[in-house]
Amino acid sequence: MSFLFPAFLFGALTIAIPVLLHLVRRERGPVVPFSAVRFVRRSPAVRTRRPRPRELLLLLLRVTALLLLTLAFARPFVDDAVPERPITVVAIDRSLSMSAPGQMEEAHRLGAAAVDRAPAGHRVAVVAFDDRAAVVLDPTDDRVAAVAAVESVSATAGATRYAAALSSASGLMDAQSGRVVVVTDMQVTGWSDGDMAAVPRAAAVEAAVVDPVPGNLAVTAAARTANGLSAVVRNTGAEARDALVVLAVDDAVLESRVVTLEPGANGVRFGSVLPEATAASVQVVDADGYAGDNRRYLLLDPLPPARVLVVANGGRRGSDAYFVDRALAAGAEDAPFATRVTEPGAVSSLDPGEWEAVAAVLILGTDGLEPEGRERLAAFVAAGGGLIVAAGPGVEPARLAGVLGPDARIDFEPGAGEGLRRWVPADRRHPMFRALGEAAATALGEVTFLGGAAAREGARARALGRFDDGTAVLVEYDLDTGRALLFASDLNGAGNDFPRRPGFAPFVVEMVRYVARLPGGAREVAIADVPAGVRAVAGVAVLPESGRRIVVNVDPRESDPAPMTVEAFLGRVDPRPAGDGAPEDDAGPRRREREQAYWWYALAAMLTVLVGEAWVARAMA
Repeated sequence: MSFLFPAFLFGALTIAIPVLLHLVRRERGPVVPFSAVRFVRRSPAVRTRRPRPRELLLLLLRVTALLLLTLAFARPFVDDAVPERPITVVAIDRSLSMSAPGQMEEAHRLGAAAVDRAPAGHRVAVVAFDDRAAVVLDPTDDRVAAVAAVESVSATAGATRYAAALSSASGLMDAQSGRVVVVTDMQVTGWSDGDMAAVPRAAAVEAAVVDPVPGNLAVTAAARTANGLSAVVRNTGAEARDALVVLAVDDAVLESRVVTLEPGANGVRFGSVLPEATAASVQVVDADGYAGDNRRYLLLDPLPPARVLVVANGGRRGSDAYFVDRALAAGAEDAPFATRVTEPGAVSSLDPGEWEAVAAVLILGTDGLEPEGRERLAAFVAAGGGLIVAAGPGVEPARLAGVLGPDARIDFEPGAGEGLRRWVPADRRHPMFRALGEAAATALGEVTFLGGAAAREGARARALGRFDDGTAVLVEYDLDTGRALLFASDLNGAGNDFPRRPGFAPFVVEMVRYVARLPGGAREVAIADVPAGVRAVAGVAVLPESGRRIVVNVDPRESDPAPMTVEAFLGRVDPRPAGDGAPEDDAGPRRREREQAYWWYALAAMLTVLVGEAWVARAMA
C-alpha cells in the first residue's frame, strides 16, 4: 500500500494530545486538617491509582479516531492495474461495399495475415464494422481463435463508418500501446463530412486494402408516378452496360426488360398498371457488383393527406403563405398535404373537431392573435402536435408567450441581423437533414438572407443551423410532448431568396414531416436507422407497436465504390496526446480514483469510532 499524500502521516503525532491529557488530568483528593499529625509515623506515601477499563477504552477510541483521520488525508491506495500489454486490433469491414464476389475472401486473407504479423507478446482482438461496430473477439493470446474470428465475419447491407470501427478499437485498447489494422476497400463515403476518429496516442493505425469493384449497378431510387413507376439505376463503371431491370409486385414479376445503362444515373420507367395496397420492388441483375443494392423496395399504399394549418396575416388575402402553400403541394406525390390558410384572429374560432385533424401548425403571422388562440395552440402542442414559427416581420414573439408550455418559450429578436448572411446546418445527423440528403442539406448554405431575426438558444432550445455570424437560424425546442421549430427569417421571400432556391420545397416539407411525426416520413428507412423490433435487412417490414408497414432499403451512398487513398484515410485519424482530455486517457485517472477509494473507508471507520467514543464518555459521566 502507498499514500498519495504521505506528508499527512505526520499528523499521526497528534495522538500524543489525548495521551498527555489522560496522564496529566488526574483527580486529586481533598486536603483534610488533622491535629495529631505529629503522632503519625513518618513514612513515604505511595499513591497508586489504577486506571479504570472505561478510561483506557476512551483513550484508545480517541487515538484511533485521530489515526484514521490522518490515514484518510494521506489517501492510501493500492495499485491494482494489470501490467499493460500491447494489443493488435483487427477491424474487418463488413459493409455492403464488401459484398462483391471475392471481396470478403480477400478480407479474410488480409485479416488472418494481420493476426500472424502481430508482434510476440501482443494480444489480438477482432472487430467487425459497418455503420456500427461489434467486438467479435476480446483481446486474447489465442491466435488460432483470432483467425477463426476473422473468418467468421460476413458482409451485411449496412453502410461503411470508419469512425465506429476506430472508436470500438480504442475502447478495447484502453489507452494501451499497440496497432489497429483496418481491413477495408477504402470506400470514400465511409467518412462523413468533418468526421475524425480518436485513437490512443500509443496506437499505430494501418490499412489493409481490399481492391474495390471496377463497376457496380444499383437501384438508388424508386417512386410511383401517375402512369406507372419510375426508378433510378446507377452505373458506377466507366462504360455503358446492358442489364436486366425487373419490376415486381409482392415478389411477382410484373414487367422486365433489358436496359442500356450509361455511366452515372439512369432513369427507367415502367408503364404497368400498379395495384393500390401492396409493395413493389425494382431490381437490376448485376452479377459482378454488390449484391445488397440490386433491389429497392417501395410501398404503393396510398397515404391519407396530412392537414397543415398555416397562420398568416391576412389569411389567403395576403401573400405570406403563397410559397409555403406551393411547397407543400409539391410534396404531395409521396406525402400529400391538405393545407388550410387562416388569419391569426381566427385561430381561436376553429372547431375542436378541426384541431383533432391538424398534424402541424405553421405560424407566419401573429397580428390579431388572441389569448384564446394562444391557449388553443398551447393545448395543441401539449397534446403532441407539431409547431413551426417563421420569425418574419409579421411575427411578434410576445404574442406567442406560453404556447410551448411553462418550461420553454419562443424567443427571438426581430430584425437583429444586418447585411447579407448565409447559413449551414449545424447538425447534419438530425433526422430532418438526413431526410433531405447530403446534397440538399449542403445546398442550404447557398441561401442568402438580408438581415433577419436572432433566435435565442437556451436550456430547452438548441440550434440546428447557424448564420455565418454565429447566431442561430434554426432552433428546435426540447418539449415533453409535441415538437416545435423556430426559423429565424420569413418563408415568403421578403428577407431572403430561399423560395427561389430548389431546396426550399424539400426543406419546408421535411420540417412539417418532422414536427408532425408523419407516417409518410417513416414509410422508408435506411438499414442503419431501423426502429426497435425491425430486422436490419432490406425488404418490407411491419412496425411491432402500430402494425404499420414500412420498407427498409440500403443507403444509396454505399453503392458508390469510389476509394480514397491510404494517406487521406489516415489523415482523419486523430492520435490524441496525453493530457488533452481524450477519452483514451481517461482510463488512468478512473483507475487511480478507484484505487484511492480506501480513504472513504477510513473516514467511515473514524465516524464509527467517534460515535463509540461519545457513547463511552456519556456512560462514564
